[in-house]
Amino acid sequence: MKTYYIHNVDCETCARKIETHIQKKTEAKEVTINLISSKLLISDSHITADELTRLANQVEDGVEITKSRNKQEAKVDWKLYRMIISFSLLLLGIVLNAPVLYLIGYVIVGYPVVRLAVKNMLQLQFFDEYFLMSIATIAALTINQFSEALAVMLFYSVGEYIQERTLDTTKMSITKLAKIGTRDANKVVDGQVTKVDVEELQIGDVIRVASGEKVGVDAILLDDHALIDTSHLSGESEPQQIINKQKIYGGSINCGNIIDLEVVATADESMVAKLIELVTYADSKKTRTEQFITRFSKVYTPIVVVISILIAVFFPIVFGISQSEAIYRAVTLLVISCPCAFVLSVPLGYVIAIGTLAKEHVLVKGSMAIDRLNKITTIAVDKTGTLTTGKFEVVEFTNNSNYDDDFINSLVASGEEHVVHPIAKSLFDYANNGTLLAISDLTQNNGTGIEFKYQNNLYAIVKASSDEAYTVSHLLENGQMIAGYKLQDKIKPGISKWIASLKESGIRVLMLTGDNFHVANMVADKVGIADADVFSGLLPEEKLNVVETQINGGDVVAFIGDGLNDAAVIKRSDLGISMGATGSELSIDSSDVVISDDNITKVLNAINVSHKANQIIKQNIIIAFVVKIIFILLGIIGITTMWEAVFSDVGVTLIAIANSMRIKRK
Repeated sequence: MKTYYIHNVDCETCARKIETHIQKKTEAKEVTINLISSKLLISDSHITADELTRLANQVEDGVEITKSRNKQEAKVDWKLYRMIISFSLLLLGIVLNAPVLYLIGYVIVGYPVVRLAVKNMLQLQFFDEYFLMSIATIAALTINQFSEALAVMLFYSVGEYIQERTLDTTKMSITKLAKIGTRDANKVVDGQVTKVDVEELQIGDVIRVASGEKVGVDAILLDDHALIDTSHLSGESEPQQIINKQKIYGGSINCGNIIDLEVVATADESMVAKLIELVTYADSKKTRTEQFITRFSKVYTPIVVVISILIAVFFPIVFGISQSEAIYRAVTLLVISCPCAFVLSVPLGYVIAIGTLAKEHVLVKGSMAIDRLNKITTIAVDKTGTLTTGKFEVVEFTNNSNYDDDFINSLVASGEEHVVHPIAKSLFDYANNGTLLAISDLTQNNGTGIEFKYQNNLYAIVKASSDEAYTVSHLLENGQMIAGYKLQDKIKPGISKWIASLKESGIRVLMLTGDNFHVANMVADKVGIADADVFSGLLPEEKLNVVETQINGGDVVAFIGDGLNDAAVIKRSDLGISMGATGSELSIDSSDVVISDDNITKVLNAINVSHKANQIIKQNIIIAFVVKIIFILLGIIGITTMWEAVFSDVGVTLIAIANSMRIKRK
């Protein structure tokens, strides 16, 4: 898939039309527009941005498609000015009883709509809102209903404008992520500092960051220590102490002295870029509800148009009413039939839910993830780094060899230096005495430990079984245990209350961990997970088997983890959730949801928001359907005027918007 950035499109319906048109006019099998991220994804890698812009403008004027995200879009809000002028002319026309003012107001506010209707009709695209509003209002003008024609076009434009601004407001809570980073970096080459664009940085480059400056990309610290503000990821206001060789994520702020860093990820591959991509993911798979509304609108609108034509042609003959009255009823029906409320009612709810959660550091990948959050019956959690802090402390060290303690610790620190597992990091922090040895042939055994060679001896650091409630690691020399480390992990605050709340909501909680039975059950007892729901001593593939068993049994399973070993089970579960601040890049890439501040208790709020969004979306659909049917029937028998028709269209759209905004409330 090739990615472009689309500008000047704020309407969900317009985006879907552009998708369909581009796909029809190109060889692309897939075209997807995501309004939150302003991205267009297309499977045809040969098409240019200029060609896409040309095709998009055949559907919607003023659209621009570029390769770059950073296009300046400062522009005069002509739509707002047109509406204000037209509304003033409507009021003035009523006061002065001057039809010419209605006509002038109609031309000002209606010209863009009529022009788009004509453009679409020339391309044989009928039955959209532009066509319906143009035909209805022009027909109203022909039977001297000037004020009503202007009112319909004006209030339709108001509804569209409010829809666009609502989307813009929601986008702001998400696109603030894009402003976390910085565009410039100070690159160090042969002692000379040159300011470059962060996109020019490559892995291995050295950058210099002054006090108060942002780190442009993910990098490791080359100095002994640094004081770093990581609130963009963790939400933690207190600066963090970072030591030599420790990673600092892009967007972090240097709060101390000048530091030098080595780049470990390009701008597009940095953690912030991945989180932005996650939450603005252009998911081409719509939910079943969205698919139903799309199909329904395509059938419903043409049916109402046909009924309107039949009314205009046959009602004077069959019922003896005047031709102008028959046309008026037909026109009223056309206004009523506009599908805006239907089309808007579903995606807006999902967009607002995603934006609401983004403000709380819960980043959700599209509407499908919101839909699955709503259906979760079981949550499976990893223990280390998820239920617990993942910050192990060595509480006991045993040396069973003839070597001194310093040599043993140097061996362990040398082996664990580049291993990302939390236990490995804790062992390194404890054992690092400043002397690292020149080990060789380091290999990581999946989930069980590491092996390496030093001076013709084979060493291994492995998890050991234990009858105690500790995590135990042994250092082996040529297969013989020569030292042991006992470690304990701390439970995160609020976990017990969170699990109790999940249970009250009818959600079962499972613990899936590679730790032994005693460690796992000790933690489970403290946090309130039943013994029957604890699965311990698991390898990654065994975690996967447990989740698959639950899914095959009919459960909708979410898995929460943070480690490299969790990536496969996160991907396989119905909903994968990972920790953003401490999680591995692969587990984040595999996730549907990322909790960027690592506060696992926010999963419950995400579920509650999804429940609320689902309820409100259903309410919007029911309200739109019931109101439309009632007004269609009233319009056919001549009770409804065009003013009521405006309410059935614009009014219901505004109700859907206002109702959807309730998702933001707690």
